[in-house]
Amino acid sequence: MADKRIEELNNLYGDLQLTRKNYETNWQDTAKYFRPLKTDITSEKTQGDKKDLFVVNDSTMVIALENFASILNGTLTNKATPWFTIKIEDEELKTDDKVLEYLKAVADKMWNVLYDTKGNFEDAHHENLKDFATFGTIAMKIEEGKSSLINFKAIHIKNILITENDEGKVDTCILLMKMSAKDIVNKFVEGNIDEKIKKASIEKPNTSFDIRLYIMPRTERDASKIDAINMPFQGIWLDPTHGKIIAETGFNSFPVPVGRGAKGTGEVYGTGQAMYALADARSLNRMWYDYFESIQKILNPPLIVNAQFEKQLNLQPRALNMVKSPVGNGRAVEPINDSKGINPAVELITQKQESIRKIFFLDKLSVLDD
Repeated sequence: MADKRIEELNNLYGDLQLTRKNYETNWQDTAKYFRPLKTDITSEKTQGDKKDLFVVNDSTMVIALENFASILNGTLTNKATPWFTIKIEDEELKTDDKVLEYLKAVADKMWNVLYDTKGNFEDAHHENLKDFATFGTIAMKIEEGKSSLINFKAIHIKNILITENDEGKVDTCILLMKMSAKDIVNKFVEGNIDEKIKKASIEKPNTSFDIRLYIMPRTERDASKIDAINMPFQGIWLDPTHGKIIAETGFNSFPVPVGRGAKGTGEVYGTGQAMYALADARSLNRMWYDYFESIQKILNPPLIVNAQFEKQLNLQPRALNMVKSPVGNGRAVEPINDSKGINPAVELITQKQESIRKIFFLDKLSVLDD
């Protein structure tokens, strides 16, 4: 029975991963220009590897995305101004003072939980806004905190697989993570942990293992019971390396809210603004490369060399190359200067930069930010 469940879970993982494969190349390419710290979607990066920060020749893309996320955060979810309230549908209770007072108290409590500095909501939310602008799909893990009532954690796009129900709502996901042997043993005290992980937790506690958390609707349950195995959503922790279900849990509601931008019919993942700006970003990056090359040619131009000059050329600043016989213009070398294409290139670069800003609506949103 356990083997059959593991096979079903692995099949679900394979299906969802196959669906996501179609998006990963675009995400990687988009991240290259707009989120260089997240260019590990199709390739692994070691901790501290930031070389992709220096691949792009223009910071317009990164700054435009940062400004877009910051303005959204400051206007839609500003900490200084309450941005949500709680209401009820019952017409008779809508105007009851005691009910309104209670709802206000609950909203205040939720606000305090959200903006508890130990709960990490602000950081996770801002991270998600940047990911939303880049990839068009975001997810946040909401769980009981160790030092706060609730902890919020933004999930990297590469670490989640999702699918929809027949209503087009995400109700199933797989979270992909790496956990150290020590953390696995500490988290799942009574879990079905493989002996190799237990041994590693003693001998090499920081050894990492792949772990998957499957979250999906529970098809069979007793609604009259409130224990974990009868909650509407089930959570299954799987150790795919050793083929073991470590533990099972339950959730009253889907614990990983997923946000998605515009998407085509039949698509599961959304589209971020950065994807619309990707063509401009590629062009802009190439324009800067060609512009720098042109500047180098002006500062260090290619040379026409006198074929009859037999000495070693000295190309240092203010160097003298003496010519005895007047061949041609009588010079040992002559620079090839052509700077006629510089000004049009600068204009094209400016146009592309402005186009990227407009795709992120910064020409309009900046008014709200003032």
